[in-house]
Amino acid sequence: MTRVLICDDERERSQRMAANLARILADHQGVTVNALTPREFADAIAGLEQRQKKARSNPAAASAKMSTPLSTAKDSDEHPFDAADILFLDYDLVQLTEVDNYAGGSESGERVAYLSRCYSRCGTIVTYNQFFYGRTFDLTLRGHLRSFADLNLSSDSMSNVGLWRDDFEGFRPWSWPLLLDSYTRLQRCADYLAAQPGTPILDLLGLSSGPAYSVFTRELLEFLSAGPPEKADVNEFVHQSGNGLRIRDRLWEPHAAFRIASARISKWLERAVLPGQNILVDAPHLVDRFPSLVQGDSSEASWNRSCALGNRPVSDLGLQATQIEYAEFASHDWLSRRAWIWPLLARNEAIREVRDPWADAQESLAFCEDASRFHRRELVREFVAEMSSEFARRYVRCFPDVTYQPATRFLM
Repeated sequence: MTRVLICDDERERSQRMAANLARILADHQGVTVNALTPREFADAIAGLEQRQKKARSNPAAASAKMSTPLSTAKDSDEHPFDAADILFLDYDLVQLTEVDNYAGGSESGERVAYLSRCYSRCGTIVTYNQFFYGRTFDLTLRGHLRSFADLNLSSDSMSNVGLWRDDFEGFRPWSWPLLLDSYTRLQRCADYLAAQPGTPILDLLGLSSGPAYSVFTRELLEFLSAGPPEKADVNEFVHQSGNGLRIRDRLWEPHAAFRIASARISKWLERAVLPGQNILVDAPHLVDRFPSLVQGDSSEASWNRSCALGNRPVSDLGLQATQIEYAEFASHDWLSRRAWIWPLLARNEAIREVRDPWADAQESLAFCEDASRFHRRELVREFVAEMSSEFARRYVRCFPDVTYQPATRFLM
């Protein structure tokens, strides 16, 4: 059972969104879509605040050890968000002040996302209309890492088939995960952290040393800790990094630490580390650099096998798997797609393009970040993303009904 919950301060809009999603997901058995009324939403926020206040007044209660697995741990303090596998939150919640007897101030979806991540057991959090309106593509490729939502998009994008299934056409940003398997990945990551809580995070990810670690910038590593990042464990990340609990807040239950860390670190990998494609590289960007790794011919169809969505087996991606398996990023659940450690591959002269960079150069196809597909180069447009990477130059298909911003990122 996958439970989708929509929270908005406008009842008609949330009901319309719920109906649209129910239609799109009708073929998926076991998926339910519900929307809270503004009154129910306001009460849910108040419930999260009560957990926050209770944790501040009794921090010792959250330090007790729990022997039950994270995925089955429950208590009698029920909240509607606890059962939500995918939680949609509107950003602009000004109209909540019109709810009868509402005691809060003017809310923002970002504050509610923080409370939801830290004081509920919800799965994936999606905030809409915070950074984007309508069909918009962000040419900076910024991941909005400071937001506690796992994904930030527009309300129009919620009903994009490509957010839910692999059988899409047209506009579909490559940075999006497939939402229907996102919450189970986060749960597995949290269980993994709970099994070894004192181990440094970079050790758990296999990124604490070697060629990959040497490519990290200070800006990337400082997300993990205010101190030496290679020593940061879950406790330090959650309480001291500034990217977990706020300075005065405390855990409301012990396992909340692992849920917070799994979601925040997964977003860091997915939306800050991976986009540079210079520490970790995913399949289509790898194919773009090393066409010899493609099985079969050099057709558009063969290349597009590497664009399969989700954390697929390497065999499904149409790659010469044996040539690159030694460099695969082993912590699969932390990303929504397969990835490899780029510095290891970049020096492997068994790969033809490394041995002879100018041999059989492929110039006819380009991977499009707004379509999650390869297209012929005469049909695409080049831009420069906002990142510290030698691979900042990327391509988009440029759909006529999509707004691309900021336009200054396009190369003339």
